[in-house]
Amino acid sequence: MNDTKQAIVKEAEFMATLVDDLLKEGRIDEAREMVQGEIQTLTYERVNELLRCKNLLCKIERTANNFQRALEIHIDAYPLANLSDNHTLKARFHIGLATTYDELGYSDKALIEYEAARFHYNEAGCREEVGLIENSLAVVLSKLGRTEEAFIHLEAARTHIDEPVVLAQIGVTEVEVYLRTGESDKAIHLMLECVRTYEKYGAKHLFDKSMDTLIKAATDYKVSR
Repeated sequence: MNDTKQAIVKEAEFMATLVDDLLKEGRIDEAREMVQGEIQTLTYERVNELLRCKNLLCKIERTANNFQRALEIHIDAYPLANLSDNHTLKARFHIGLATTYDELGYSDKALIEYEAARFHYNEAGCREEVGLIENSLAVVLSKLGRTEEAFIHLEAARTHIDEPVVLAQIGVTEVEVYLRTGESDKAIHLMLECVRTYEKYGAKHLFDKSMDTLIKAATDYKVSR
């Protein structure tokens, strides 16, 4: 990578970090204005830079719960994704679009976009990211009642992941699938393992969130007895 490209990537990473910080602080309008201002300085020939900015803008709109607006931006940016030569960037575009479709209730379309993201992450050699996409596919399939397929994708996800905390997150997805299939006993057993992992590695935010799932599993189990 030459010096110019390195500088562009570093600048893009800085903007992405700044956007994240603004969103965490609830300063959505500032984040939006900053990214829109950057887009206005870019020509269509600067495909990757434009696509990065469009991805960020969609993220901002999703954070603001403006999912229809995020979809409009994604559709407008689709030609950029097709023109880009950066597989990682293309994968992120498809993940954003999949997330937007899922929020709007278009689960079948979300599956298509997650499949596209998986393809591009495979091409980029991003092993862990492929595992996370497999997990996302399982989540959507579970919502559609296609639980057998969801279990297959969860097994595939585990073959790409080594990090214990991430494996626990995949486990939580599997718990949700077990709850949908009425297997509350399996859900409780697996959820306890996930909770122990979160506690062991100090993932407090995930630990706190997982307790709600554990309570639901325990309640379902009690009802089924």
